[in-house]
Amino acid sequence: MWVKAILAMASLNVATTGMAQAEAPDAKAWIDAAEVDNELQLKGFVRAEGEEEFSYRLTVERHGSSGVSKTSQGGKVTSKVGEPTILSTTRFNRVPGSVLTATLVVTDASGEETTDVFVDQPG
Repeated sequence: MWVKAILAMASLNVATTGMAQAEAPDAKAWIDAAEVDNELQLKGFVRAEGEEEFSYRLTVERHGSSGVSKTSQGGKVTSKVGEPTILSTTRFNRVPGSVLTATLVVTDASGEETTDVFVDQPG
């Protein structure tokens, strides 16, 4: 089941599923998740009205029977005008009984942060 809450300043989205997460109509940054070749593919996106520079960090943490693993990707990107810009793409095996949490934090030039969270709990 999807649970989404978009907050005015933080634009925080929370989702729990293994299916694709759709972009919220007014989202500035979001995580798209889809199952591809039996793996969970995560893509971070940002959208702006014009060309704008952003910094981002996509952190993925998995808790499972063999412990905790954590990975992080980040950098800077200039957005494309009028269309979503891909920030990062990564894939993970879906492990039954584990919980995978992906957090995307995007910061614009003024320092405003937008956060999106995706949670996957395969059965």
